[in-house]
Amino acid sequence: MKTLLATVLLISAAAAGPMFDDPRAGVAFPSPDGWTEVPTPPVPDDAEPSDSPLTPLVRFQASRPAADGTLARLDVFFVRAASLEEAQKAFERGMQETWKGFEVSERRDLGSASSFSAKVEGGKAFGALMQDGKRFAAMLLAGGADTTDAAVIAATGTWAWSRPDPDAPLRIPPGWKARETQHYRIRYSGDDDFAAEVGRHLEAISVELRRVLPLELPGATRRELDVRIFGNEREFEAYAALNGVRGAEAYFSPAQRELVAHMDERAPERTFHVLYHEATHQYLRDVLGKGVHIPIWMDEGLGEIFYPGSFGPGGRFVLKENEGRRDQARDAVAGGGAPGLVKMFAMSRDEFYDLEPSYGLGWSVVHFLLNDARYRGSVVGYLEALRETKDDGKARAKAWTNFTIEQLERDWKKWVVEE
Repeated sequence: MKTLLATVLLISAAAAGPMFDDPRAGVAFPSPDGWTEVPTPPVPDDAEPSDSPLTPLVRFQASRPAADGTLARLDVFFVRAASLEEAQKAFERGMQETWKGFEVSERRDLGSASSFSAKVEGGKAFGALMQDGKRFAAMLLAGGADTTDAAVIAATGTWAWSRPDPDAPLRIPPGWKARETQHYRIRYSGDDDFAAEVGRHLEAISVELRRVLPLELPGATRRELDVRIFGNEREFEAYAALNGVRGAEAYFSPAQRELVAHMDERAPERTFHVLYHEATHQYLRDVLGKGVHIPIWMDEGLGEIFYPGSFGPGGRFVLKENEGRRDQARDAVAGGGAPGLVKMFAMSRDEFYDLEPSYGLGWSVVHFLLNDARYRGSVVGYLEALRETKDDGKARAKAWTNFTIEQLERDWKKWVVEE
C-alpha cells in the first residue's frame, strides 16, 4: 500500500492543475492540468427531469483535442446514498444512462477512493468514488482511446473534504461575475447593466415582501440570498435540466437555495415579473426555515400576489391586483369548476398543477385572505404557526380559530363572483 500511495502522489504532482475549492460544497481537489472548467454542462435536447441521486458539482474539459479528435472531460458529482455500496451502484447506473457502451472492465482500490476503468463508445473512461462518513462524491473521466487516468488519480490522491459552509462566499465560475446587494448575492454571465437592474428589482420586492409578510424572527441574522442569472436562454435551460427543471422561465431551487433566471431580450419586463414570483418562494423558504412544507395552493398563490408588481416613484415596489388570475378564478367559481377548499388545501403539487386554473384559484384565495377585513392577518398567522409546528393541519388549527374552512369558502366564493 505504501508503494501504491507513493506512486499516486507522484502522478498527482505531475498531473494536477489549479485547486478547485468550494467551501459551500465542502470539497477541494486539483483540477486537471491545462483543462477548462465548463460552468454550464451541456444537456441532451431530449433529456427528461429525473430524481437521480447524482448531483453535478463541476465539469472540466480538455483544452485541446486528442490525436483522434476527441475532447476528454471530467464530471464530478455528489451522490445521495445510504451506503458505499448503494453509492457505487447509483454512480455506475448513472454513467450507464449517460454514456453509450459504458461497461466496467477493471476495479481498483486507490486507498483514498475506489476506482474503476470502463469502456465507452468511441473510447474509454475512468471513475472514482470518495466517501466522508455519510457523504459520497464521484468523478468520471471519459475520452478517446488515448485517455489516461492521470487526472482522476491526481484528484482522488489529494481530495479534501471539509464541513460544508452555506454562508461561505459564492464560488464564481470562470467567465462569470458577481455583485452583492443588501440582501442578495448575484452570480451572472453576460450583461452588467442587466445584473445591476436585477439587483435593484430584487431589493425593491424584498422591502415589500417583508412589509406584507413580516415573518423574520426578531434579532435573527438574515442570510444573503443566492441568485444565478444566465446571459441567454440556452445556457439557462441546460443548467435547469441538470436540476430536474424543464419548461420554466425562472425557478427557485429549495435544495440549492438559489433563484435561477436568464436575460430575455425579447420580453425583459416579463423576466422581472417571473423573478418577483420566484423571489417570493425564496423569501418564504428563508424566513420559515428547514423542514417546513408550504401547501402548494398558498405557495403559488403568494407568488402570484407579487407577480404583477411594478416600480413606483423612487424605485419603490408597488403591488397591483393580478387581474388575469382574478378573471380565471371568477370563471372557475361561476362555472362550478372550482373544488372545495378542504379538497384544494389537501392537494399535492401534481394534483394542484392539474387543476384548472390552479394559479388563478391559489391567487384568489390568498388575495382574499390578505385583503378582506374579516380575515386580515390570517396568512401571516398561519405561516408563523407552520414554522412552529411544521404541520399544515396543526398550523391551521392554531392560527385560524375565528373561522371554519366552510365559512371561508362561502365568503370567498361570494367575493369572487360579486367583486
